[in-house]
Amino acid sequence: MGASSAKAGAAVTNGNQGSFDFSKREFDLTLGLAWNYYSALELRVLGYAFNNLNRGISPISPEGYNDGFGLENRYYFSNADLGQAKTAPILSRPISSQVPGYPYEQGELSASGANIELCYYNGSTQQFEAVPGDGFANENDRLVVARAFDYTFQPSDNVMTAQFVLKDQGGNTVRTYAISGTGALSTVALNFDDASNTALVPLVTLPRAAATDALLYSLEVTGNGGYSKTISLIFYDVASDLLSTWGIVQLQISVPNPAMSLLDGNGNLYAPALPAPDKITTPYPVFEIRCKSRYTFWRYTSDDPTKELNAPSGSIADFLTGGPGSLTTIYPVPGTYLPYFFSQNPAATPPTFTYLPNPEPNTSVEVDGNQLFSTIWVPASGTFPVSAAPT
Repeated sequence: MGASSAKAGAAVTNGNQGSFDFSKREFDLTLGLAWNYYSALELRVLGYAFNNLNRGISPISPEGYNDGFGLENRYYFSNADLGQAKTAPILSRPISSQVPGYPYEQGELSASGANIELCYYNGSTQQFEAVPGDGFANENDRLVVARAFDYTFQPSDNVMTAQFVLKDQGGNTVRTYAISGTGALSTVALNFDDASNTALVPLVTLPRAAATDALLYSLEVTGNGGYSKTISLIFYDVASDLLSTWGIVQLQISVPNPAMSLLDGNGNLYAPALPAPDKITTPYPVFEIRCKSRYTFWRYTSDDPTKELNAPSGSIADFLTGGPGSLTTIYPVPGTYLPYFFSQNPAATPPTFTYLPNPEPNTSVEVDGNQLFSTIWVPASGTFPVSAAPT
C-alpha cells in the first residue's frame, strides 16, 4: 500500500485486519428460502445484491437480464466439492493462483503463495495488495446461468469465427456451436435448450438436480487469432428465477467430506468444532459464505456546480489526489455503511485517524477504464475548500 494506507478505524471493523480491511457491508439483499425433498435434502437460498459486493465482469450474461455492470453469471455455493476440495466450513470454491499477465479486474482476488491478493489499477498499471483472511466468494463461484445466455467478446479480441464446445465433467462433448460473422463478433446468443433437439442427451440442471459433479460443465470457446477461454458453468432451468438472484446455496444431507455434511454417520446433525477464532463445538452444522465488500476509488466532487474542490492539503493530502476539480482516494476503499477512517499508521500509540465521507447507499459504481469509482458530492468546508469553477 505504501506509506499512506487506508484503514478502517473505530466503529468500523477489526483494527488488526491490515490495509485492505473487512468493513460492515450494505447488502441490499432480496432473499428467498426453499426446502426441496428430491433425491437428497436440499436447501436453496436466493439472494440479490446491487452495488456493494465484490464481483468482477464476466463475458457471459443470461438472456433477458441487464444489470448494467458485471453481475452476469450467478454465484453457486454448496457443501459438495464439485471437482474442487473445499475446507470446512466454507462453501466457496478455492481461489485460483495468480496468473502473470492476466487482465484481472479491480477487486478480483487471486492466490499468490500463501497470500490472497486483490487487484487494482494505478492508472493503467496493475497493482496487487495482500488481503487478510481466506475462503472468500470469488470468480470460481460464479457458475450459474440460464440455458439461454449471451457470450460477449471484447472489441480488442477481434474474433470473427468462434467455436463453442460444451463438455461434461468426464470431458465428453455434449454440445457444439460454430459462429462466424462478416466482421468482429460482439455478442453471441447461445441456447442450450434440450427441447430444441430431443436426440441430445439432456443436460443435468438446477433446481431439480442434486449437488454432484454431474452439474458442472465446461464451455470451451476458441476463435481466430489464438482466442481461447474455458468457463465452468451450471445450468438453471427457470430463467425468471435468476432475474433477481445474486447467488444460490445448495446443501446436501451427506457428502464425501464428513466435515461438510449435515448429518454424521449415525444420522444425527453434525456438530462441528469450529476453527479459530471461534474454537467451540456447535450443536448444529455451520457453513460460511465470506463476501468482501466492493472496492472502488472514492471520488469527491463539489455539490455546487459553480465550484470545484481545491487540491488536497493538510491531513487529507495523505489519502487523496487530484484537484482542482475532483479529488480521488489514492487507493481503492471497501464499501462501508458506517463512517470510514484513514490512517498512515493505525498501529501507532495512539493512532491518528482522518475521517472522510463514505458513499451513499444508493451510489452507482462508475467504470472508467480499468478503475471503478464511487462519486461522493460534498459541500464546501474546511476539509474541502472550493474555488470558482471555470466558466
